[in-house]
Amino acid sequence: MSIITESARPSFKLFNNRSILAGTFIGGPLVAGYLFSTNYRRLGQRENSFKAWLYSVAFTIIMLCSIAIAPVIGGAGISIPFLQTAIASYLYKRLLVRQVIVHARTGGAIEPVGKAVLAGVVGFCIMLSTTLLLIVHRHS
Repeated sequence: MSIITESARPSFKLFNNRSILAGTFIGGPLVAGYLFSTNYRRLGQRENSFKAWLYSVAFTIIMLCSIAIAPVIGGAGISIPFLQTAIASYLYKRLLVRQVIVHARTGGAIEPVGKAVLAGVVGFCIMLSTTLLLIVHRHS
C-alpha cells in the first residue's frame, strides 16, 4: 500500500456513477452532458468536455422531437427517463469509470450526489419549460 502525499492528491472533485445516474434520471440528457463535461474538464480533457456537451444537446433535440411526434406514433413517455439513464450509465462505464477510480484511489474527492440531484432539478425545469413551449406552439 502506497502512502499518498498531500501534494499528489487531486484538488478537484469528480462525479461518480451514482451521481450521474441520479442527475440524468431527474434532469435528462442535458444534465448528463453537464456532469460528463464537468468531469472531463476537471481531468484536463477539454475536447472530450466539448464533445459531451455536443452529444447531449444533439440527444436532447432528438428526444424533444420524439416527444413532439409521440402522440402521433403512440410512444410510451414513461420509459424515456429509464432509457436515458441506462445510456448515461453505459457511457460512464465505457468512458469515465477508470479515470474516476484512479482519481479516488489517489485521494481525489467525489462530488456529493446532492449536487447532481440539484443539477437534475434545474435540468428538469429547463426540459419541462421547453416541452411546454413545444406543446403550446404545436397547438397554436
